[in-house]
Amino acid sequence: MLLVRYLEEGLGALHKEGRTRGPIHRCDGQEAVGVAATATLEINDKVATTHRGHSVYLGKGMAPHPVIAEILGRATGACAGRAGHMLIADADKGVIGGNAIVGAGIPAATGMALSMQVLGQKGVAMCVFGDGAAQTGICHEAMNMAGLWKLPVVFVLEHNQFGLTVPTEVQSPIQDLSIRAAGYDIPAEIVDGNDAVAVYRAVSAMVERARRGEGPGMVECKTYRLEGF
Repeated sequence: MLLVRYLEEGLGALHKEGRTRGPIHRCDGQEAVGVAATATLEINDKVATTHRGHSVYLGKGMAPHPVIAEILGRATGACAGRAGHMLIADADKGVIGGNAIVGAGIPAATGMALSMQVLGQKGVAMCVFGDGAAQTGICHEAMNMAGLWKLPVVFVLEHNQFGLTVPTEVQSPIQDLSIRAAGYDIPAEIVDGNDAVAVYRAVSAMVERARRGEGPGMVECKTYRLEGF
């Protein structure tokens, strides 16, 4: 978590100097979610994240240097400088990638889970997404499919109280967004997203459940974004 915070602060300084390629969406304050959630995964498990996914990249095992180089647009970056800040991926680490499209990682992870199920693999797919993405239609389509087919996917909702600059109360009539999971027969738990141990325990239980073939799970992590947009 501390390493992620140092990374965010360093990237913020580089961005102010005009050295980054494109915008920077920082995750200061919500580092515990990505780090603790991905700590529950094995190397062959897959994870998709958002445009604010630096904690997920490092949590799943990526080194800081290729991430930084990618954001600076250098050939030594994780994707040879072509992906930029929002689309970083590392197949060897099981990082499907970030997404510039809000909510796009949800069907990607669900599709990976379907692939694992069809191929008879024991892996688990995870998507880390925000409260803004939770309002999209594709989120509900993916969760419905996952619940229907008992796919090995874990939905980790990083509820940081804002969709870019829009507060949750302006986006949704409910504040506990994970209660919607019941409509898809998906068990859900709400935890303090700033408590890394609580996040780890809740997500770990859902991951192991999915690995046993018992279907998807959801964990809503209540946190707060301190920096950026």
